Order: sequence, then C-alpha cells, then structure tokens
Amino acid sequence: MEGHSPFDRTPAEAPEWLLKLMEREEVLLTPFEGSSIIVEIKEGSRNSTLTSLAGTMRARGMTEEGIYTALLAENNARCNPPLDEAEVKKIYSLGFQRVSNL
Repeated sequence: MEGHSPFDRTPAEAPEWLLKLMEREEVLLTPFEGSSIIVEIKEGSRNSTLTSLAGTMRARGMTEEGIYTALLAENNARCNPPLDEAEVKKIYSLGFQRVSNL
C-alpha cells in the first residue's frame, strides 16, 4: 500500500498465554506439539538422560564421533553439576556395547 508504512500501525498486545510462556526459564518449546526440553539436567537424572540422548542420536543415524561430541556439549551446557568427562565417556561406551551385543 503506497504511502503506508508498518510503522504507522500500533502492534497488537501479546496474548496472556504468550507472555506467561516468555517468562518461563526452565522449559523451551520444540517444534513438536506437547514436547519440551528441560534446560537443566539435575543430579540424579544426568546419567539416564545422557544415555537416552545417546540412544536417540544413534537411532537417528548420527556418527559415533558426533554422538560423543554432542554428549559432552549437553553435559557441559545442561547438567548441574556436569559429570566429569570420564563418566560421559562411560555412558557413551556402554551405549555402543549394548547395541553391538544385540
């Protein structure tokens, strides 16, 4: 529309549900309806969560190197406190042993 600019309009107010969602820090929504990723992996669930992630990545065809690199990254970014690298390597190795024994 000639002579009009988007800056001539006042934006609509955000709906309440969106404002509440933006305030949440612990959950990020994924593209899959009803699915979420917990940002922090707390002590007591670190090993099982990283094991699950490793299995998912393997099932989707990631390389062994890619999986190990991703596990280290997730451990450092999300585990509180992070596992030491030897423990992450153990999780990674056990996952591949289980698959090769099938």
